[in-house]
Amino acid sequence: MATVTASALASMKDAQATRHGNTAVPYLVEQEIDLSKIATQKGSALAAGDIVEAIKVPAGSVVLLAGLAAKTVKAGSSTDVALDFGITGNDPDRFVDGWVYGTAAAGDFAPFATTAITPIAFSAVSETLDILIAAQSGTVTGGIVRAWAVLLDVNDRPQGGIVGLTTRYVPSNV
Repeated sequence: MATVTASALASMKDAQATRHGNTAVPYLVEQEIDLSKIATQKGSALAAGDIVEAIKVPAGSVVLLAGLAAKTVKAGSSTDVALDFGITGNDPDRFVDGWVYGTAAAGDFAPFATTAITPIAFSAVSETLDILIAAQSGTVTGGIVRAWAVLLDVNDRPQGGIVGLTTRYVPSNV
């Protein structure tokens, strides 16, 4: 079992969308995972139990929903590549559980795991959403999987918002 970080993950910015700095809005983060490049980065063939760190979740964020999609079909001799998507060490199949990418067509979305309707809250530390190769026989030599997540920054915003604006009420009859 190996853990490999998707090469573009380190350069992703923590884009935390706000509306005028006071109101957080959900935002979509996505990452294309090229399995041939992941195998090259790992230095050997992908195997069951391998983990790909796909999406960085900033500290103080809630994952509202996340999933996987087949950007291209899988290449290689394995027809039963099953992928999980979640948080390794917490709930590795929180959002996708046992999606058989080996038989997916380009454009197919993985079905959501039954627990996916409950968001995951993160505390003071950042985390990653990971793809776990849950099972496979044969080899995987390529294919592109799109990992995506809808995040919401729930960190404290010390700005006063509308209530904090200095306004005075002046009666019209004065």
